[in-house]
Amino acid sequence: MTVPPHILISGAGIAGPALAILLNRNGFKTTIVERSASIRIEGQQIDLVGPGIQAARFMGVEQAIRARTVHDDGLRVVDVNDRDIGRFPVSDSVNSPVREIEILRGDMADVFYQASKDETEYIFGDSIAGLTEKDDCVTVKLASGAERDFDLVVAADGLGSRTRELAFGKPKEGYVRSLKGYIATFMIPWEPQDETWSRFHLAAGRNVLIRPDKARKQSGAYLCRINDNETDEIIGLPQAEQKALLKQIFSGMGWELPRILDHIDESETFYLLRTAQVKMDSWSTEKGRVVVLGDAGYAPSGVTGLGTTAALVGAYMLAGCLTTHRGDIKAALVAYERDMRPFVTKAQVVLPGVPGIANPQTEAGTTALRLAVKVGSFALNTGVLTAAVWLFTPLQFIGNKLGIVKAVFGGSAGEEKLRVYEKMRGIEESVDGKIVR
Repeated sequence: MTVPPHILISGAGIAGPALAILLNRNGFKTTIVERSASIRIEGQQIDLVGPGIQAARFMGVEQAIRARTVHDDGLRVVDVNDRDIGRFPVSDSVNSPVREIEILRGDMADVFYQASKDETEYIFGDSIAGLTEKDDCVTVKLASGAERDFDLVVAADGLGSRTRELAFGKPKEGYVRSLKGYIATFMIPWEPQDETWSRFHLAAGRNVLIRPDKARKQSGAYLCRINDNETDEIIGLPQAEQKALLKQIFSGMGWELPRILDHIDESETFYLLRTAQVKMDSWSTEKGRVVVLGDAGYAPSGVTGLGTTAALVGAYMLAGCLTTHRGDIKAALVAYERDMRPFVTKAQVVLPGVPGIANPQTEAGTTALRLAVKVGSFALNTGVLTAAVWLFTPLQFIGNKLGIVKAVFGGSAGEEKLRVYEKMRGIEESVDGKIVR
């Protein structure tokens, strides 16, 4: 009897369990090791577009994701008195400010965990401490002291991947390329003024967003800031000190800030992330026993709005290549990079001046940005000069929930169609009864 290839995945976020679902379905054995004691529930609201939705459908989890979406009617950009500067309704367009599938990161992670846990071995509260690549396997030493052999290790442990550093080293310039900003996010109680529209308030040097989840009586608060030196400082602080510094920075803004900051200390969902991308010359090691997936290898950053879509497309393509080249992992990894690299190249393009242009540091810059939002909103909602919205780079940035650019030069990765891998088995039917293979 042939022994199935055994794949170890580092990271139980979204990309790792998504890969496990397809590998399990196609005759591989999977183990996921996760540093946290359980699935992490914190994180921002995320979305899926185009190929990400296709991948979720192929994995058989699209309906489970849709069942847990946040019902957001659109985005309002507001002044300090909560009056509209611009209004952008929800749409299924890749370039929409608010998209058809919007879901909390913790909810999506749980969807993939539930869909994979019966066939995947999960090891919580542990992590990879050492890797020894051999011709026929890779020996993994865990922080707990256990040692095991696997056919392949997949680093899917996020932007600051420790597995990536163990396998590839740490070059002088690093793999993480800062975009000079950060976002802090946490949940606060929903209040009637939150309604069902996201609200975005911008001031000189500081942006704030509230995303409502009326059904669960909670709203997501997002504090956004562009300041390179400050970003390096705050990222390295203990959480209590991060919260204290944020209270200093964002106090005095008016609007909903007193309410938001009142809840920051007690929040158990607080999460602070750097606005950055990951860029690597190669996604697999020379011996072909370790490969990166998702943010660990090619994080597009929050300013593209394609992070989750890239994670699912990457999981789909890696599983497709491993299935197609079963028995030749090196060839599979070469094919994975060949197939996925063009998508990542598109997904990582950001418009000139982003994200700083959406975070003006002066009152004059803020006034100009508000005018751009107002004109763009008028063009979109009246149908007059609809194309004019593309003349306003700031509007493209503001248009997403965290100031995310939805369109990229050279064509949008969010409009790509998934490559078909003939040997890979997915769900047998889509929800409308059509065969999807």
